[in-house]
Amino acid sequence: MNKKLMIISGVMVISLILNVVIYSNLGSVQEEVKKDFKEEIEEKESNIASLEVKIKDLNEVIKSDRPEDRKKLSNTKLEEQEEYKTIASDFIYSYLEYDTDNLKERRAKLSQIADEKLVNRIAPEPIDQEESQLSSDPTFISEIEKINIYIADIDEITKKNQIIADVKYDTKSTEGEASVRSLISLQLEKNEDDSIRVMTYEYYPIN
Repeated sequence: MNKKLMIISGVMVISLILNVVIYSNLGSVQEEVKKDFKEEIEEKESNIASLEVKIKDLNEVIKSDRPEDRKKLSNTKLEEQEEYKTIASDFIYSYLEYDTDNLKERRAKLSQIADEKLVNRIAPEPIDQEESQLSSDPTFISEIEKINIYIADIDEITKKNQIIADVKYDTKSTEGEASVRSLISLQLEKNEDDSIRVMTYEYYPIN
């Protein structure tokens, strides 16, 4: 009897030790996840604040420019800025405004104006060409309501340029309707053949 009690007691002690170790490990994992999540939120908030400051600065520049100063800009430079803004606008509309019936068309449009690696990341091609693989909701529809595009000066040497867009768009799905506002940061670059492509894309939801 004593031997059985000893065995049972031993099993209970081992079980207790294992539970303590498991709960301790779970606690550590939870704390680590909370820490990572907090850091991610803080980073996103910092990026949004930075973009909002850039938008404010660009608006101040626009307001401070006198008509005679604007005239000093060559038509070529203004036209070049419009080219970059057009590509940025096309990219944003192609990426955000779509439904589940035109996902392949969406990818094709993005491929014409964005870097291949970027397209594969944000609009991957389905394995067996079935569009349904690209969306878990067959009723999803997204439509842009309003967009403001802010462009920085184009680097005359590298032909690179940063564009910030303040976008408001509406979505409809099986979960209901939603109105979303976000800031989008794009890095554009003109290639040797004079084609302009979106090289990087960052999305920061505000609400």
